[in-house]
Amino acid sequence: MRTDETRNAMTPEPPSMLRDARCRVITRLSQYGNRGDLGRSRRSFSASAAVWIALIIAALSLRSDGQQAQPLEDQLKLARVMPRGASLYVQARDLSALMKRWIASKTRTDFYGGPSYSAFTKSRIYLKLDARKTDFEKAIGFDLNEERLAEIAGGASAVAMYDIGKTELVFVTEVPRAQAIATELFKQAPKFEERSAEGAPYYASEVTTDGGRLKQQFCFAYADNKLIITTAEGLIIRALRNIRTSQTAPDSLIGDVLSSAARIKDTSPADLTMWLDQSRLNDNLYFNAYWLHKNESELARFENGIVKMRLTSRGLEEQRWFTLKSAPHADEQIPAERARSLLHFVPAGGQLVRLTADRATRARAITDTLIGAEPRPSTPTFKAASEQTSDHESEGTSESAVSKSSEVYRRLDSRFDSDVDDEEFTGSAARAQAISSTQTVKASLGQRIETLLKLSGSAAYCDVMRSRLDREKLFVGFDRALIIELSEVGGFDRAAFEKAVTDELRARFVVSGAPQNLAWQEENGVRYVGQTAGGQSLLGASAAYAISGKYLVLASTKDIAADVLKAASSPKAAALEISGTTDYFAVVRIADAMPLFDKLMSTLDGKTINPVKTDDSEPEVKFFSDNISSLIKALAFREVRVRHESQGTELHENLLYSW
Repeated sequence: MRTDETRNAMTPEPPSMLRDARCRVITRLSQYGNRGDLGRSRRSFSASAAVWIALIIAALSLRSDGQQAQPLEDQLKLARVMPRGASLYVQARDLSALMKRWIASKTRTDFYGGPSYSAFTKSRIYLKLDARKTDFEKAIGFDLNEERLAEIAGGASAVAMYDIGKTELVFVTEVPRAQAIATELFKQAPKFEERSAEGAPYYASEVTTDGGRLKQQFCFAYADNKLIITTAEGLIIRALRNIRTSQTAPDSLIGDVLSSAARIKDTSPADLTMWLDQSRLNDNLYFNAYWLHKNESELARFENGIVKMRLTSRGLEEQRWFTLKSAPHADEQIPAERARSLLHFVPAGGQLVRLTADRATRARAITDTLIGAEPRPSTPTFKAASEQTSDHESEGTSESAVSKSSEVYRRLDSRFDSDVDDEEFTGSAARAQAISSTQTVKASLGQRIETLLKLSGSAAYCDVMRSRLDREKLFVGFDRALIIELSEVGGFDRAAFEKAVTDELRARFVVSGAPQNLAWQEENGVRYVGQTAGGQSLLGASAAYAISGKYLVLASTKDIAADVLKAASSPKAAALEISGTTDYFAVVRIADAMPLFDKLMSTLDGKTINPVKTDDSEPEVKFFSDNISSLIKALAFREVRVRHESQGTELHENLLYSW
C-alpha cells in the first residue's frame, strides 16, 4: 500500500490539506436549511452535489405520516459504515423513492426551466462543480447525473462529506446485489483496477482534477448488502473496515452522530436526517468563503446539530436540535396561553409575524414602529490642531475618510447649530464631548417611551408587518404594528405618551422654524398623528396606537392599527395556533407577500417588460425579480412557520413549510 493511502486509511485528512486545494466547493446547509438548495450541471451534477440536492428536494414529495417510532441507532445505522472526521452526514430513509418522486416532480421542472437555475449555471461555485464532475466522468467512463443516482439508489442511503475543497465523500446505499451488478457502475468495472482492503475487494480509478494539480480516486465496492462509493481511496478502505468490525469499529462516525442525537425525544422516522459538525465547518476555509448567509459570528456559537425532515399532511416539517458552546442569555419562555392571546391580534393580511420575549429588542421595536428606524450612530471625525495632517499628507486623503467626516451630521440635530461656527470644536476634548452627547441621545430613544407604557412583567410582544400599494398604486409602503401587554391599563399616561411621540416626530422630520402643529386625532378607537397643519405628509411618517383590554397596540399607520383591533374582535378560532412554550415564534406568509415583492423588486432591479435581445446574448437575470422570485415560485411554499425554544446549551427549532 502506498504511503498516502496508508495515511488516508487511518486518519481523516488534516485541515492543512483544505487550504492547498484549488477547487472551492461548498456543501450548502439549510439554516434555516429550509429552502432546499438546488443546482445541477446541464442535467448532471458532481457526485456530491447530486446526492445532496436530490436528498433535500426529493423529500418534498414523500409522505411519512403514521410512521412508527424506532430507536435512533437503527434509523441512523449507515453512520456505522462512515469513517470519523466528517463535517456533514445526511441519510435518506428511502433514496430510491425520493429520486423517483424528484425526477417526476413539477418543482424540478420549474426550477430547471427558471431564471434561478440559469443564474446558478454562471456562478463560480457551479463552474467549479462542473469542472470537477467532468474530470471524474472522463476518468470513470460514464456520466454522473440524476439518472445515474436514481439507478444505483436503494432504500436507506447516506452521504458523508469529509474534505469540501477536494469533494471527498462517502456514499452508501442498501441495495440488493443483483440490482447493484446491473448498474452502469459495475458494467464499467473492467476499466477500474481491482484492489483489496484487508481481504475486502474494491475497484478504483485514478482521477486527475483541478487542472492537473490534484490527484484522487473514484472507488466503489459492494459489501454487506451495501453499495459504497468514495472519492478518496483511504475512505473506502476505512469504510470497508467499519463494515467488517461493525460492533466495535473505533473509526465509525456512529458515536459522534448518536451523541448529538441523544437529546432528541421524537424518535419517529424522518424522510431525511442530517448531522453536522458545525465547529469543524466553522474552521473550514471553503465553508466560510461560500456560505451564502455570511453569518459566521452567529454560527460560531454552535457545536453540532441534528436536523430531521418529513412530509406530513400539513406540509414539509423540519426539526432541529443544536448544541451550543455556551449557554446564551436566557429569554423568557412564553406560555402557550399568553402566546395565543397575543397572536389573536394578528390580522389576516399580516405577512410577517414575530412573537418574542427578547426584552433587549423591545424598546428598539417600539421606536421603529412608531417613528421609523433610528439613524445610524455617527462619530465626529474632527481632529485637534496637533492631529491635523500636513498639506502633502492630505493630498492622499481617501474617499472613505471624506465620507466618515460627512457622516458627523447624518442627523441634523442641535449639535450642528452650535458647531457650525465654533472654531474650538476641532479640539479633541470637544470631539469627545460630541461623542458622549450622541451616545446619550441614542440611549434615550425608545426607552423613555417604554418607561411610560407601564408594561407587564412579561417581556413578550407580537410584531406584525405587511406591504401595501399606495392609493395611486405607484409606491409600495410597509406597515408595522406591535401588540404589548400592559400591567396597569388605568395607569397608562396617554398625554405623556403622545407628547413623547410628537416630540420625536418633530425632532426627526420637522425643519427648525417650520410650523410644528402635530395634532393627535381619533378614529374608530385608534389615536393617530402624522400630518402637519397644512396637511402635508411628514415624509410618510405616522404613528398610531389603541388599547384593547389589557393590550396596547402600537402602529406605524392608523390603517394597520384598525386591522389589528378588528382581528382581536374576531373569533379565536381564526387566530394563529401555537402549542407549548416558546421564546420565539414567527410566520412568513409568502403567498400574500409575493405580488408586491415582484412589483417592488422589478422596479428596483430596473427590469424591462420587453428587453432588447441580440442573437448571441442571453437574457440578463435580475437577482431579486428573476433569481429569487423564480426559486420561491418553484418551491411553491405559501407559508413558513418557525418555533424556537432553548434551555441552557440546547436549542430546539420546529419549522413547517406549507403549500
